[in-house]
Amino acid sequence: MSKHTPTPWKVGKHNGPMNGWPIYHDGQWLAVALDHLLDPLANAHRITAAVNACEGISTGQLETLPAGRLAQLLVNEGTHQNGL
Repeated sequence: MSKHTPTPWKVGKHNGPMNGWPIYHDGQWLAVALDHLLDPLANAHRITAAVNACEGISTGQLETLPAGRLAQLLVNEGTHQNGL
């Protein structure tokens, strides 16, 4: 069984006192993309998209992949499916 918070994760509305964009699961606050970072809303959406896309992949499996490997696998799969 996974020890991390299950999906889906969602981006909430900007929270002034929190100084950023909150990330939630099932109405509970998990994290925040802080305003002092470059484009915090884009960061919040990228975090939630990545977590949600990795549903069913263990953290251990993800940690063994070099940076960009998962993206390359997806590109190759898309190319294969399109017959290119």
